[in-house]
Amino acid sequence: MPYSMAFGFEVVIPLEVGLSTIWTEAYDASHNEEVLARDLDLANERRENALIRMADYQKQLAKTYNQKVQHRECLVGNLVLRKVVGNTKNSTDEKLGPNWEGPYKIVKLIGKCVYYLEDSKGKQVQRPWNSNNLKKYYH
Repeated sequence: MPYSMAFGFEVVIPLEVGLSTIWTEAYDASHNEEVLARDLDLANERRENALIRMADYQKQLAKTYNQKVQHRECLVGNLVLRKVVGNTKNSTDEKLGPNWEGPYKIVKLIGKCVYYLEDSKGKQVQRPWNSNNLKKYYH
């Protein structure tokens, strides 16, 4: 809808003054109000339908992703390797540095898949580690 019609008046270019066009002939103010009200009602319905489709899509996406996830259950006393992340990486290592370090012994479980670790000398690691960053060590 043109800007001018929103305020109840119609602006026409000089050429349209002498010639009638579909735009000027088909415009009906009362019909326009009905169409605007109907479109406003449909906008809420369309928004709700879009939210339903988006929720369904996210549910399907999560289902597909979760089928591929392999949960790593570790027990206290197991030996694990810890993933080398940015703050634990040695600054002298470059691309070919190790991706895993350890082995570490699981000392305590503090939540779902969150563990405190201890190195081979018996020194406890400062912060807990999530099982996503651990993998079993087979010696």
